[in-house]
Amino acid sequence: MCLDGKINHHTDNLVDMNSKDNEMGIDWDKILDGMDDNHIPARLTPEELELLASAREMQARLGADQFAPEDGWALFEQQRKQKKVKIFNLLKVAAAVLLLIAGAGCWWMMSGSGHANKKVQLADQLPTTKVQLKLGDGKVITIDKDTQLLQSSMVKVDAGKNAIIYEAGNTAAAATIDTLDIPRGAQFFLQLADGTKVWLNAASRLIYPATFDQHTREVYVKGEAYFDVAPDKNHPFIVHAGDVDMKVLGTAFNVNNYTKDVVATLASGRIAVQKKTGSVLLEPGQQAVYSGTHGGIGTQWVEVSTYTAWKDGELFFDDATLADITTVLARTYDYDFHFENPAVANIRFTLDMNHTALLQDVLNKINQSDRKVKFEVNDRVVTVIYQP
Repeated sequence: MCLDGKINHHTDNLVDMNSKDNEMGIDWDKILDGMDDNHIPARLTPEELELLASAREMQARLGADQFAPEDGWALFEQQRKQKKVKIFNLLKVAAAVLLLIAGAGCWWMMSGSGHANKKVQLADQLPTTKVQLKLGDGKVITIDKDTQLLQSSMVKVDAGKNAIIYEAGNTAAAATIDTLDIPRGAQFFLQLADGTKVWLNAASRLIYPATFDQHTREVYVKGEAYFDVAPDKNHPFIVHAGDVDMKVLGTAFNVNNYTKDVVATLASGRIAVQKKTGSVLLEPGQQAVYSGTHGGIGTQWVEVSTYTAWKDGELFFDDATLADITTVLARTYDYDFHFENPAVANIRFTLDMNHTALLQDVLNKINQSDRKVKFEVNDRVVTVIYQP
């Protein structure tokens, strides 16, 4: 258990460390700033940089075995007073600093030994794959911050790092079909030529015409997407998702078909979810679930924000199993998960937080909810461990 109320106990010691008696020349204010704001302050010395890295490492292990903060501080003070020692054990110093910053008094060492554990790897790698746009002529374009404006007689495409905006061109010409692939670890925004807005989640694909003809507006989706369809009563908008079609005139809805099942959740307007054997008409707040195994379509009332939170930059799970949570995190952050004990996958969590840049932040939140659930990271593979 973390010990609250200990931060003031050592405030004077921190002041002393910033005084002339600070033998390492450490600027502790910079270290504190780096811990609070999760960034690396400018002009850190090599010793300060190593100390900050060690402190962050210790912070990530708050949920592991701990020892009393008074004992840890005594070790630090004892070593600090040894004038012959020019360089402190930075891991112990980092633990002392972490005690002040977190205000929780949480420490960690290997159980039953007096040695610090091996260096901990954090889940702090950013995705390296890029969004790809395949044009109707076969040209493949990797979307990044340097992607240039694309133009043709058909359409003008304004492409940027996180969005593509189509502007309608000569609709009388034959429409070409473009394909947008969103890799794991990315999300993307697309505005179609008719003004329809589409948010695409990680590991998703959208196939669509660069410009729509005079009859219907049809697109194909695999993965997850949120559509805000531009109204046009004369030209229905049809979304094909696996074995299911969704037909709308002007509405906003979420569709998820990462598996054979298709889940359509209506935010506003009306939508007809249909397949060859029948159809259902949804009202706002309703959800249609198509079973790829049984072939039937069922409906239910839901809290829409639960299914659209991802579009607004949030991670939201309501009483979800750890298996379901890690499935989403794997797509969102481009990591793979492995359960040391399969039974742990059934533990349930409720989690509501911003979509942070680093997976490690999410793992820390889960660990804070249940200290027995721990994570070991090896490159882009996270092993989930349960320690009663």
